[in-house]
Parts: sequence; C-alpha cells; structure tokens
Amino acid sequence: MLVPHLGVLPARRRAYSEPMTVRIVRLGEQRREEGIALVVVLLFTAIILAIVVSTTATLALGARGGGVNERAAYQALLAAESGLNTFEVRFKAKTDSLPRNQRLRGSVTPEQINAWLEVHELGSYTAGTGQQATLSFESKGSDGTLSLVAQGTSDTARKIVLQNYHLDYVPAYNIRADAPLVSYPNVDVKGGARIEGENGLNSSGTVLVAQVDQPGGVTIAASLTAPTFTVRVSSVLGNADPLLAAGDYIKMGSLTYKVQGVQGNEATIKTLTDNFPATTIVNRTNIERIDSAVTAPFTQTLHQSSTVNVSDPTFFITGSEVFLGGMKGQVESVDNSAKTISVKWTEKTSALGPSTTTIAEGTPIRRDVHGVASGYRVDGQSQVTNGVSQNDLRLRNLNPFNPAADTETTDLFTHTFGQTKNEMLNVSPYQGWLTPVSSFDGNVSGLTLVNGNINLNGRQDLCGSGVLIVKGNLTVNGTCNEGFRGIVYVMGDYNQQGNSAIKGAVIAEGATEVVYGTECVPNPSSGTGSGPGNSCDTQVAGTGQGNGKIVYDRGALLEAGSLLSPLTFTAVPGTWRQR
Repeated sequence: MLVPHLGVLPARRRAYSEPMTVRIVRLGEQRREEGIALVVVLLFTAIILAIVVSTTATLALGARGGGVNERAAYQALLAAESGLNTFEVRFKAKTDSLPRNQRLRGSVTPEQINAWLEVHELGSYTAGTGQQATLSFESKGSDGTLSLVAQGTSDTARKIVLQNYHLDYVPAYNIRADAPLVSYPNVDVKGGARIEGENGLNSSGTVLVAQVDQPGGVTIAASLTAPTFTVRVSSVLGNADPLLAAGDYIKMGSLTYKVQGVQGNEATIKTLTDNFPATTIVNRTNIERIDSAVTAPFTQTLHQSSTVNVSDPTFFITGSEVFLGGMKGQVESVDNSAKTISVKWTEKTSALGPSTTTIAEGTPIRRDVHGVASGYRVDGQSQVTNGVSQNDLRLRNLNPFNPAADTETTDLFTHTFGQTKNEMLNVSPYQGWLTPVSSFDGNVSGLTLVNGNINLNGRQDLCGSGVLIVKGNLTVNGTCNEGFRGIVYVMGDYNQQGNSAIKGAVIAEGATEVVYGTECVPNPSSGTGSGPGNSCDTQVAGTGQGNGKIVYDRGALLEAGSLLSPLTFTAVPGTWRQR
C-alpha cells in the first residue's frame, strides 16, 4: 500500500484546508450604514433643491426687475411724448398770459429760447408722479426749423424724443407809421430831396407777400358751400416766413380768400362765397395780403357814417382819409378791441357812382398816406409826394417828452410800436427787453437798438432791414445800393443827406433830453416850442439814388412789424423721432 508523502498535498486539498474568514454583520451596523446613505442622499437632494429654488428666485427677480425697468422706460417715454405733445398749447397759453414786454419775440437763438422757457417754467413738464420731462431746443436745421428735444425720466429710466418745429413770425402787429417821415418837431426838406407818400385812390390796398409753391397748382372742386383747401406757399419778401396769419384776407388772381391758419409754409384757405365753381390756382400765382379788409358786409351811404368791421384796425388813425368801394371817407374813430372803425363817407370817387352800395366781405380799405407828418412846420412841401400834414395837433398830443405818457394815444413811441419805452428798451432809464448792441457800423439785421449818438459818415452806410431804434441823434450820409428797408426811430435829432434811400418810414422825436420851453421840447401847458431856429429840426437833403430819399413801403413795414409780434411754434408733421 502506497502511503502519500506527507509534505506535499494536492492543490485542491490545500485550498480546502486553509482557514476561511467569515464576517458576521450585526443588525445595528447595517442600520447605521443605511442611515448614512440616506443622509447623503437627502443632503444632495437638498443642495439640488436649493440650487433650483435659487435659480428660480433669481429668474423671478430678474423677470420682475426687467418688468419694472421696462415699465419705467415706458413711463419715461410717455413723459417725453407728453412734453412734446402739449408744448404748443402750453407755449401759447403762457404767451397770452404775459405782458407784451415779456413775450418771446425778435431774432432769437436756441440758447435765448431755452433761457426764456426756463424763466417761464416751460423748460420742464410733469406728466405724473415721478414722471418728468425736460425740454430744450437745438440749433436750426438746413430748412430753418428747430428741433425740440424732450427727455423723459421715471425713476432711473430715461427716454429722449425729438420733434421739429417752425418758428413763425406772424404779422400780428402793423407798425403805425402815419407817413414815410413822421417828425414831432419842424421838418426841412431841401436840396432836391424827395419824400414819397401814397395816394389811397391809386392804391390796391394789398402787399405782395408770397407765391403759390406747389407744382401742378391747386384744384378747388365745385362746392355748394364755401370750400376750404390747403396750399404750400413761399415768401417773396425778405422774411423766410410768408407773413400770413389766421384771419388775414388775401387775393390770388381775381378772387379774394380768407386765411384759416398757417403751419410753416402751408396755408389753410377758405373761399368767401357759396356755389363756388371748380377753380385751378396755378403754381407761382402771386399772393397779396390785404392791409385791412371788410370782415362783414355793410351798406355804404354817401354823407353818412358807417361802423365798419375790419381785419386790422391798427392800420388806421383818427382823421385819416380812406377809400372803399366807390367812395372816399374820413376815419372818425378806431376801436382796436372791437376791430371796427367809424367812417364818414364824404364824396364819390366817380360822378357816375351810386350814392348807396353794399360792400362785400374781403373788400380792401385803402388809406391815403401823406409824405410828411409833423407836429409843427414843414418846409419844402413841393418836394413831398401826396402832401403833408403839418401843425398836426393829434401828432403834437403824442408828446414823446411827457414822462407819464405810456399809452398809444398819448405817446409817440407807444403809438408806433404798441409798447412803451419802459417795456421795450433795456437802456437807462428804461427796463425793457430789447438790449442795445455793443457797437454799430450801420448794418441792421432784425431788431437793433443803439444807445448813443450815431454819425454814419461816408465810410459807413445804413444797410440791411428791420427795426433801428437810436437813443440819441442820428445822421445818415448814405445807404447801400439797395437802400435800407424797415423803420428808423430816432429819440433825438435826425438828419439825412448824401446818396441815401430808405423804404418804409422814419420817425424822429427831435431831442435827446427833456428841457421844457425850448425850441426842441415844447412846454406841455402852453404848447410853445419848435419855433424859430433849426437845431432840432428834422432835415432831409440831397438826392435819393434815383428815387425818393424816404419812400412809404407797406411791405417793408409789415416785415419790420413781424419782428415785434410774439413768436409762435408749429410742429412739422412727420419729424417725430427717438434718440
């Protein structure tokens, strides 16, 4: 029998012969492991939930914040739009409520406009609680319009919108020049000088101010009632604006129309008659503004007085002669507030004309304008066209040297410009709105005030157009080749000579200081003064460049008068934009 070797056992036997390790897991330990796993799972779950909640909260807060910002931005946009949309109405209401001397007028820059808006609380606008808009104008564009910039704010949001506006000088005031040369003291016309007034009988009573500027013209359809239509117009005078305003009467061709309104260069016009036939107004047709037209039909009877409703009563003065229809009359009174004049019809302009006639709406009233008007004597009447008005008690009563005179019926300056010196002139002793220029070389552009004596010698000509007011003496020796257009008002002694021509009017007070009882300044109680001697006389001598030295020109006065009218703003359609 073989006996196996005891030192070596088969591998299988070895494996089973090695001791086996067995781990016995107790119940408590198993539960602890399961608890740890659960904690880990819950911890991760909590972290994930926290991340989800945080993300959701962040998104919600972001959405809410975005909604708040969006609403604020929208409210800021609404505030800016409201500031723009209400500007015209608020500007007009403020202008109407202010005294004449505080209204915005004249040739103004955007900076001057913005300063005026700020003073009169129009530079800001409250649209609602926490919603504000600030408004200011930017410089003019190539078309002459101004951009109004409105910045709206609501909380921290800001929005900016813009709108272009026309700055219009409507002819709301006719400068009262009763003659091309009006002088409180004596007048001496000599040396071949000529001063030209205007004969009312030969006058059309109109001023050419514009032309139709619409290629293809305008066709007005036939209508049973007086139709209204719009037409683009362009100025033919020196002003960029056509010098038309609501209420004006105009002539185009052979027909008369009434202006309903003007926005920039577009006029709304109404015919005066019903059963209007189809009519075409061709391009470049002249538009003539009637100085003052009858606004309501009335019956005119020879040797009787009539109360006439007129479009512009400031065109007339008591005592002046007028022509209407086929009759000549004399103005007995003027009522500016009622816009009426009372006229006594003195004679027919034609022996065959009727003694009673009906005057239609829109009929021009023509005024007789003497060449010279003086409170005292006029020498050289043969050189004056259409006669003179000398020793004019009405003019003498417009005493420019009465410190208490501040009405249009008692003061020459106020009668001329519709404002007192204190309202208009910002030079001692006055406190007005028109500031004097720092230097003057004879060039006038718009409104010009000079404080002191001016002697324009051979090297300095009077040039340009507008309104020139001199607080002192003025001597003119020459004008530019085209002459000066507008009005010259001299608060002192006026002398004109040399080769010079003025179209419009010159008005002279004769003295620079009040010394009652002298030749220059009459004594208010006795009326003495402006007697022998000529130190204060208004003197005009020499030739006038082939024409009159001073020629009455209603167009030039209309242009100058528009500078005294309060400015108006009109929005340009289609120019709203957002920045």
